[in-house]
Amino acid sequence: MNLRALIVEDDPILQTLHQKALKSLSIDATIAGTGIEAIQALKNSTFDFILMDINMPVMNGVEATRR
Repeated sequence: MNLRALIVEDDPILQTLHQKALKSLSIDATIAGTGIEAIQALKNSTFDFILMDINMPVMNGVEATRR
């Protein structure tokens, strides 16, 4: 069974690190750079879990989680 993760992170370096770490565990990862992008990704797909950054521009992780 392939797990799917959503990485919500605005820092490109951390996006890459998280994605590589999950890939090493055979977990497919989608990246969203803002809370708004995360909400859109959730409308278009399903994920087994989400790694959410709290401090992001536009919409932070707390607000995205609430929505």
